[in-house]
Amino acid sequence: MDVTDFTAELLAFGEPTHFEPAFARIRNELFARLTAHGFRSIALETDRVAALDGGFSHGFGEVRANRQLLEWLREYNETAAEPLSFHGFDAPTEMFSAPSPRRYLEHVRDYLGLDVDVEAGDDERWSRSEAILDPAESPGATLEARELRILADDLLTALHADAPRLIAATSRAAWDRARIHATAGLDLLRYHAASARPGDRDTR
Repeated sequence: MDVTDFTAELLAFGEPTHFEPAFARIRNELFARLTAHGFRSIALETDRVAALDGGFSHGFGEVRANRQLLEWLREYNETAAEPLSFHGFDAPTEMFSAPSPRRYLEHVRDYLGLDVDVEAGDDERWSRSEAILDPAESPGATLEARELRILADDLLTALHADAPRLIAATSRAAWDRARIHATAGLDLLRYHAASARPGDRDTR
């Protein structure tokens, strides 16, 4: 591919199947070449919270080229005047499971310095497959879940309402990390709420 004769701020590169190492190797080579043309970020289909610390979901960390990408990014950034960044754009869910929102909301609470309990109950109750596959087993429609959604909304609102002070007191990166945790927690609560609706999986 000729990467010298086009103008774009966003480039999407798809793969017809996961876990084929050739696609990831080509992606790495292409991104390395694109950095010479102003591209500074790469986002993969992986949990956006895990990606904050250079992690992968869906088992994608098993792909050697994915690990090599992170190694290359770290080496590049050691001497780069303008560092590169790695992002995820997927929810923290798997095919038949979704975790408790607890740790995501606790991260935001701690960042805001609030004294509030995140009452989510037993985390395993949320993360087991039955909570996704059987509406009767889902905690998504409980009073506890509804109260957590209110709390999550309040936390996200507080983040945005007090953003200038929070960023000045910490950093933009720390604020962004808290925002990503907040939206991930909200997304999980919505996902669990949808899983609790009666009906077959397609209609839910």
